[in-house]
Amino acid sequence: MTTRLSVHSLGVEIDRSVLLTGVDLTVDPGEWLGLIGPNGAGKTTLLRAVVGLVDSFGSVRVDGDDLGGLSAGERARRVALVPQRPIIPPGMDAFTYVLLGRTPHLSYFASEGKHDVEIAIRTLDEMGVAELSHRDMSTLSGGELQRVVLARALAQEPEILLLDEPTSALDVGNQQQVLEVIDGMRSLRGLTVVAAIHDLTLAAQFCDRLALLSEGELVASGPPQQVLTEETIRVHYDATVNIVWIDEQLAVIPTRQNGVEPPKG
Repeated sequence: MTTRLSVHSLGVEIDRSVLLTGVDLTVDPGEWLGLIGPNGAGKTTLLRAVVGLVDSFGSVRVDGDDLGGLSAGERARRVALVPQRPIIPPGMDAFTYVLLGRTPHLSYFASEGKHDVEIAIRTLDEMGVAELSHRDMSTLSGGELQRVVLARALAQEPEILLLDEPTSALDVGNQQQVLEVIDGMRSLRGLTVVAAIHDLTLAAQFCDRLALLSEGELVASGPPQQVLTEETIRVHYDATVNIVWIDEQLAVIPTRQNGVEPPKG
């Protein structure tokens, strides 16, 4: 099987601060890789480096092709990134926003055609938000907004979907629904997914493999049950947890640390 995404010796340094160093990762076609790690570990930086939004050294390849040698439009046709805080143009409705995902497929000064419109309509329908097409983006709920933002990325028709905290600021119901939709689209379109996820239980339930970043380095990778151990989480998250199995699914349960004095003042 050909490796879909290959990252070799990837590093990022900004203003003399090393944010990422020596990261090696491979992701197979159709696989869902979860990026986990404490705040500031380098998860967002890694995703942004893959799509060329930050200067980096090392190599990033998709199906053997060096992404660094492709134009921005060519990269966007191969890889789509859903940022944690997307920029939403004021006054834009959901359909127009999703149609922007077709931009990488258009030549300079060209406008969207019938095929592009059909793809935008179909993607909104597949994401279960077709009824929101004419709603102003500013009026959508958190769950609705996330689905529309995902629809824009999918309208790019990428081979790889990168997600930066796709469930942040969502309630537990919307978290589950959004991840289920992503998993369904992965099966429907044969997508390869790389997602930064804070919730370790959700990461264990939805991801095929996990890659743990800490202080800009890859410190562990493998199946969820191999990476998510109580000792590993204690060392890299400074957290005390219990790893339990519920209905054959792994769950990470934080445990209260007795004897910790409350802050003064």
